[in-house]
Amino acid sequence: MGHRTHPYWSGLLRVGPGWALLDSVIGDNCPHAHLAPQIILPRGPAVSVETDARKYVLRDRALYLPSSIRHKIGPINIPVRSLYLDPFFTPKGREKAKAPFFVSEAASQKLAEIEEDSALSKWCDHNLGVALRDDGPLRFLVEPTTADIRLTPAALARSMGVSPRVLRTKSLKAYGVTTRKLTQWVQLKLAARAVAEGASLASAAHIGGFSDQAHFTRRLVQWFGVTPHAALANMELDFHGE
Repeated sequence: MGHRTHPYWSGLLRVGPGWALLDSVIGDNCPHAHLAPQIILPRGPAVSVETDARKYVLRDRALYLPSSIRHKIGPINIPVRSLYLDPFFTPKGREKAKAPFFVSEAASQKLAEIEEDSALSKWCDHNLGVALRDDGPLRFLVEPTTADIRLTPAALARSMGVSPRVLRTKSLKAYGVTTRKLTQWVQLKLAARAVAEGASLASAAHIGGFSDQAHFTRRLVQWFGVTPHAALANMELDFHGE
């Protein structure tokens, strides 16, 4: 019998404060762009990352993909490790990077060996030459507990005693994106955590503050190139680090 490929992603997604580490087998995905800078490391055969500008072929080195770069990863059924850096923890020194770049071979090997959660921030510091920032104006949203009206940009601005325009300017300066995009990121985190805790996709969408499951699906496809079912059906989720 020939080797089967599977359209779904499968593996383990560990989420901690400021990062998410995904050890998985690549599944179907369409071109997408997310807020989190991503470091992509092949763990077997070569992996390709196609952006609107060019195609990168990854063999023994990881690729740093800045925030909001539209891309697609393949081929299906190849093992890969991806480290996502929460946009609330944009690395100092790399926040102005506009194009992908290859990480050194030594740093790539070190990333492949990491097993302990505590080693991830040290890896970013020692091997990318950056320190994860945690002092931005919306730092309190890193560990959200609700997706109610307080997560709207206007309500957040009122709670901080500033106008929405001022808060938007602060957000752009600190994180490189608008307040609205950051609150949408928080919604996805809340919904994903709900799925990890056993909620149905419909319930997770509600917990995340989406209008319905279809809204949750559209946002995940936009930012990660996959539907919730394709991304999560065969994925083990571990939020113990948060």
